[in-house]
Amino acid sequence: RAKDKNMAALRGVIRPAAAAVRVMPKRFMGAAEPFEPAKAAPANIVKAREVLCAGGTWNGAGGAGPTWLKDGMGDQVVGGIALGAFLWGMTGFFGGLYKMGYGVGKLD
Repeated sequence: RAKDKNMAALRGVIRPAAAAVRVMPKRFMGAAEPFEPAKAAPANIVKAREVLCAGGTWNGAGGAGPTWLKDGMGDQVVGGIALGAFLWGMTGFFGGLYKMGYGVGKLD
């Protein structure tokens, strides 16, 4: 009898919980919902929205000529050094993964 009482009590907890889960709304691709602007947005948001809604972008220079390349050769040298350091680091990282994966380069 005690087992039946426990089961009845358990059913009394499970059924309302299951009903609550079924009622919860499902959000499919919530980030893709249409944008609805706030009714009383701050002034800086309103100003930025005017620029963006007029077809502008946040990028001042556009995609073709980034602003950091405007100083000429000095910027290109810095960019080249940064690219070289990145490639050197990534080569070392993936080389280490290769060595670990295939057991190459072990010290005896």
